[in-house]
Amino acid sequence: MDKLIKQARAGFARAFGGIPDGYWAAPGRINVLGEHTDYNAGFVLPYAIPFYTVAAASRSKSPTWQVWSQATGETVTFGPGRVREQLPRSQAVSGWAAYVAGVVWALKHMTGVSIGGARIALASNVPLGAGLSSSAALSVSVLSALCDLYDIKLDDERKVLITQFAENEYVGAPTGILDQTASIRSQPGTALFMDCRSQVVEALPFPLEETGLEMIVVDTRSPIGTATASTPIGVRTANWPPSTSGSTVCVTWFAVNC
Repeated sequence: MDKLIKQARAGFARAFGGIPDGYWAAPGRINVLGEHTDYNAGFVLPYAIPFYTVAAASRSKSPTWQVWSQATGETVTFGPGRVREQLPRSQAVSGWAAYVAGVVWALKHMTGVSIGGARIALASNVPLGAGLSSSAALSVSVLSALCDLYDIKLDDERKVLITQFAENEYVGAPTGILDQTASIRSQPGTALFMDCRSQVVEALPFPLEETGLEMIVVDTRSPIGTATASTPIGVRTANWPPSTSGSTVCVTWFAVNC
């Protein structure tokens, strides 16, 4: 985590000058049980992994949002016109920055609060496109930053729905609540049992280190792309095998004695 914070701080200085007001982090996740069941009103058991996205951020005097990404070295700037209500998809921010703009848009849309501009530098070691919820880690870290910078009080359930709404309606990624809930509500040494019908979440003991186990995650290099999946969220089903034209399962995990 310290290395990521240093990378985010250095990126902030290069992109914007000065130092940020603070740092906010959110983890990726794996599933112990449950794939494609969160958007089918089922049960899942995600587990946060020690890979994070860190947002180094500060308030901005101008009503714009500037975002720098360590992954691309790119800085994207967007203004209020790109996050207004009833925004045509053709006018939305695209690419990785859409996840940031989507959070701003969803926060304004779902809470009615007035959010000022911000400068945000992102650094992450969550593998991209590997089914480890890199997009949720990005969205949650940005939401946490904006809420603290502008003193917006939200409970965890509300944060989950805002970040899911951002991905579904702004980015166009047909996700359920699994990734966002795991990133927001996970605690060390536990896995989260989630009933996706009621959003009831229970932290269950999952003390791998105490039992001499380690989690091994294997990236099979099978690409996924939820934002380009052709099947809408409302009609996606948990058919097996998954269609090769949409998302594919690409991560296998093992718990082994070490």
